[in-house]
Amino acid sequence: VRVDAMPLTPGGKVDRHALPTPDLSRACASTEYVPPRTPTEEKLAEIIRGVLGVERVGVFDNFFELGGHSMMATQVVSRIREEFGVEVPLRTLFEHPTIEEITQEIALLQAENVGDEELEALLAELDDLSDEEARALLTSEDNAEGGASGDGHVGEDGSGNGKPKNALEAFLLDLWKEALGVDDLGVEDDFFAKGGDEEKAAKLVQRLEAEFQEKAPPGALLQAPTVTKFASFMAEYYPELVASRFGEVDATDDCAADRWKAVAAGPDVTEEHVTRIRQLVVPYKMDPEFTRRKNPPAVFVLSPPRSGSTLLRVMLAGSQRLFAPPEMDLLSFNTLRERKEFYENAGLWMWLEVVPQVLMEVHGCSLDEARQIEEAYLLQDLSTHDFYHRLQLDIGDRRLVDKTPSYSIDRNILERAEATFERPLYIHLTRHPYATIYSFVEAKLDEHFFKFEHTFTRRQLAELVWLVSHQNILAFLADVPDDRQLRVSYEDLVQQPEQEMRRIAEFLGVPFEDAMVNPYDGDGRMTQGLNRAGQMVGDFKFYLHRRIDPASATRWKKFHCRDFLSPLAKNVAAELGYELD
Repeated sequence: VRVDAMPLTPGGKVDRHALPTPDLSRACASTEYVPPRTPTEEKLAEIIRGVLGVERVGVFDNFFELGGHSMMATQVVSRIREEFGVEVPLRTLFEHPTIEEITQEIALLQAENVGDEELEALLAELDDLSDEEARALLTSEDNAEGGASGDGHVGEDGSGNGKPKNALEAFLLDLWKEALGVDDLGVEDDFFAKGGDEEKAAKLVQRLEAEFQEKAPPGALLQAPTVTKFASFMAEYYPELVASRFGEVDATDDCAADRWKAVAAGPDVTEEHVTRIRQLVVPYKMDPEFTRRKNPPAVFVLSPPRSGSTLLRVMLAGSQRLFAPPEMDLLSFNTLRERKEFYENAGLWMWLEVVPQVLMEVHGCSLDEARQIEEAYLLQDLSTHDFYHRLQLDIGDRRLVDKTPSYSIDRNILERAEATFERPLYIHLTRHPYATIYSFVEAKLDEHFFKFEHTFTRRQLAELVWLVSHQNILAFLADVPDDRQLRVSYEDLVQQPEQEMRRIAEFLGVPFEDAMVNPYDGDGRMTQGLNRAGQMVGDFKFYLHRRIDPASATRWKKFHCRDFLSPLAKNVAAELGYELD
């Protein structure tokens, strides 16, 4: 900071308190400052300045180099949705972290929302204009949009995003307003888009927990950032608590009928799509050295995502003879460094927590000590094969359970399990295709599960992942002896848990324990994130239950409105024993 003269105290010394506060926002920036050049870039800069709390942000500055992190990225995405009316996936911000790149992504998403006829008419109109006239038109339109509400939602009183529909929403809306320090707020307004940050979110969650005397699920506000969504999930998963204080409240969550009708009405999967997704998956290439020394026996849970593997994993962790950590995704990579670099580049930070968390559990050490162990492994360029071996030695006579749904998308990864472990056991977990697909869509897994670029709709990808995963599993297990594989359906697991867990325990050669059917009791099953308030890798909805819920087997039927499964998926469903009538 340049000053004309140093401020002095009456004693003649430099008055440090009178010095101007330096702007440190660019201390970590790796580029020269270039100011916003368009109205869209200026709006984005304003959003990012507000989230980061800095004075200026250039169009080429990296959001994360300026101090951004995943929580802040969530706030930026929410405010982009509010300002521009488009849904930018969180992963996009990690892949394109500058204002210039985000602007391009917003333009692409806005173009996708414009109809062909409207787009052709607009292009024809622009073609007849000079460059100056076109710029003036676009600038004026952009400025005009800036004065509107942005998303078109207007409450009954002409402002905000809707009035509360019941006593629960009215109560929550007051808490939202208090936490944000605002008066003009509607039930559809996004907490983070309206100025919410990590500190305000923490205070709101603390207030909710104090009011309801119930611990909030990790990341609950991220999953349900509006009053409407938060009220609906409370009504569905805490009905007794809600009814005792607010009376009966309908659980009309964002699985609303109209929304799911729109999902079901989308383009269906064809054989061409199946061929294309198989072409997109880059086959894993295993280091041949791994086969020279096989690791001890292990258990692998094979399933597509959203099949209930998180619940099964936690139930298995109830056995003192099993070690069942969250999904480590080790088979997909040859070295720990390769795995770490992939998840760093993809911005999937939650998966980077798993290895330190496993080391903490195994060694009974602190997070800092676990990170030191991991860093030593990375410096050694330790292979995932050797990491498995060390882990199995460290857990003693307990058998390792590896539950990672992404394995099943690539047959080569499944083959690695068979080639590098001594007589491994396989649990093939199935779930009704429609239940799995709807859950995939609701969780927006297209943003972080599938590791390859694609052009499928979310629903198409959900069906394709379910189909290809089970095709791969069935083909793979066809060559595995029957005594080393067991098929378990999610429906049986939640509707008759003790019977199924006794059957699984017998298959694994371990005694049945009551803890195996009480997954929500006690600790020590690695169901929290590293900070004990964060989410584990796995199904967020695990936190929304206090006990195994039999109704979850058929909940999807409440909003199913059209049979859209492809013939190939129907054939696989029939082979797995599911009736689709």
